[in-house]
Amino acid sequence: MKVKLIRLSFIFFITISTLVVTSTAQERIAILTPENNELSDSIIAKLEATLSTNYKIIDSSLAKSALKAQSFENPFNLSLQQAKNLGNAIGCNFYILIKAESISRTSLEKGTYVETYAAFFLISSRTGRLLYWHLLKAEAQKKDTSTEKFFSILDKFLTQFVTEIQSAGAYDLKMQEVAKFPEFNESIQIRSPMPYRRITPEYPEIARDYLIVATIEAAVDIDEKGNVVNVEILRWAGFGLEEAVIKAIRAMNWRPGEMNKKTLPLRVLLRYNFKK
Repeated sequence: MKVKLIRLSFIFFITISTLVVTSTAQERIAILTPENNELSDSIIAKLEATLSTNYKIIDSSLAKSALKAQSFENPFNLSLQQAKNLGNAIGCNFYILIKAESISRTSLEKGTYVETYAAFFLISSRTGRLLYWHLLKAEAQKKDTSTEKFFSILDKFLTQFVTEIQSAGAYDLKMQEVAKFPEFNESIQIRSPMPYRRITPEYPEIARDYLIVATIEAAVDIDEKGNVVNVEILRWAGFGLEEAVIKAIRAMNWRPGEMNKKTLPLRVLLRYNFKK
């Protein structure tokens, strides 16, 4: 596995404003997948039936058309702006992306078997953030049995998922939004924050199991003492990659930014490329 770090740029860390929104209308939610398979369609149908009591469900074919029109290289690895654009194109408050399939696996302990899985991505159209991610899977010797077991645990999971959606939605409405600051002009003499020793994020086992190739981008706020004040994920992918990046960033000791021999709080943008 290779993890490549690219430092993008840095901007002043000035202030944080809080946005609180009160919602009174029934929220609109879309459930979609870029994949074309019977498994995904069946999962979407079950989710729509479960969520229709509390949410206005966007027609899945319309949502899928909006997704296709965006022409994303990898719809499961979006930047916040890309995710917001998709949500606005669909016309929903939240949307759920589903990555599902049945795959053949082999291990010394189990021999050859079939795994049926689905990864659920809950995204906010307002912020583009990945609010919740979960992997559900079932295993059996035959595909039909694996699929049957999967839908059995899916029914149990849906109750939990509804609660997670409600909690994530409430959290999203209260999220603090970092103000957008202009990037420094190259002519300004400034030294950006730098780690004394770089730590490479670990490639999570769950990402390795599913051969995930993705890019994680993060904005890191470093105060004048070199402390990591906040890490905001700007491009997500699920499968534990965001957590791996945040853990590595917070484990590093940082040299603060400096201008005219005076330390100051700065924001640095980082990009990590994960490749199997």
